[in-house]
Amino acid sequence: MALSVQEQEIHINSSRDQDFCDMYVSDNTWITKMDKRVARSNGLIKVIAEDEISKTYRFPKRLLCIRTSIVSRELSEEEKQLRAERLAAARQKRQT
Repeated sequence: MALSVQEQEIHINSSRDQDFCDMYVSDNTWITKMDKRVARSNGLIKVIAEDEISKTYRFPKRLLCIRTSIVSRELSEEEKQLRAERLAAARQKRQT
């Protein structure tokens, strides 16, 4: 069973006396993002519940971050090319 875009949601819950947050996710994009983070977190982020339309994750409160601004950068074509080459080299290194 799939949820419509309007029905997909994300909730982050934590109490002041807890050192962790629980994150309920029924948004497919966020489930994919969080699953990737679970795989790379060495046990810091865990799936604690799941069903056919949602997952609940638990992670330390210290990982929660809310930014105060949105940064946009204007890059020249040379800068874009250099960054693309660096990224390609990093990806190649990671594959080997």
